[in-house]
Amino acid sequence: MTCSTNIAGLLAAAPQSRGAQAVSDAELARQFPELGIAYALLFVAGVVADVYLLVRWALHKAERRRLGNVPAPRWSIAEVVFGGSLVLGVSIFLGVVMHLVSGGTSTSLTSLLLVQLVVQCGFVFGLGYYLRVRNVRWQEAFGFHRATLPAALGSGALFCLASAPPLVVVTFAYERVLRSLGWPITAQDIVQQFVTTTSIPTLGLLIVFAVVVAPIFEELLFRGFAYPALKERVGTVGALLLVSALFALMHAHVASAAPLFALGLALVFAYEYTGSIVAPMALHALFNATNVATLLYVRAHS
Repeated sequence: MTCSTNIAGLLAAAPQSRGAQAVSDAELARQFPELGIAYALLFVAGVVADVYLLVRWALHKAERRRLGNVPAPRWSIAEVVFGGSLVLGVSIFLGVVMHLVSGGTSTSLTSLLLVQLVVQCGFVFGLGYYLRVRNVRWQEAFGFHRATLPAALGSGALFCLASAPPLVVVTFAYERVLRSLGWPITAQDIVQQFVTTTSIPTLGLLIVFAVVVAPIFEELLFRGFAYPALKERVGTVGALLLVSALFALMHAHVASAAPLFALGLALVFAYEYTGSIVAPMALHALFNATNVATLLYVRAHS
């Protein structure tokens, strides 16, 4: 585990839900046929969701006008860079300190997770203070008022299903490319820790990070804070690609870079569609919960 890596994010969007061994999804499905059935059902549901969204898009002009709902920012790119650099810098510094103070034990990992929890909660509170100074309400900054909570959660669930087939295709193609280049397909360190740790507190923290902390923190940082500022300066397409690329790079894991980029695109689409940051948060949380459930199953049956 590298201390410079976003610990919450390592588990946050790992499309390749793996055990301690680096195996492909197909190999995992062969080892656990029941997981293969679950994957197949999820893929079919995803195809249905994609068709549903495309038909609505094609038949209803109002649907095509829904994109562009992301609230206009009240901050500059320079402020985004400063905020992101501050969070990353503090995370690296505290991570290095904890790494030097403690060894590579479950206690060390728990301590690192707690450090990340403090840093990311600090970012959320700091963002709240920043908005207060700017005299901007949370509802206006992140579009909480643009969709009811049930509607935003429902859209997040719909886009989560719809993202499954593209992610499967991207993951399969990307792994083929990496294998042809001789690049090792390795599991993220934190995923291996998830499967192999014997510490219940550590396992509990990993689950909380994946399902609660990461969706809130990363969506506020990438989609809520960075994306609108970039969109206003470089346009929707440029901001979509740039934020998704940064989202993938911040996880510092080559073997999952392309799937993470594709997931980043889906998260932006969910935000644009609803105008509420709750939708990508819901998508992110559901996606992580699916991976956590898979990892827990592998852990229990390995």
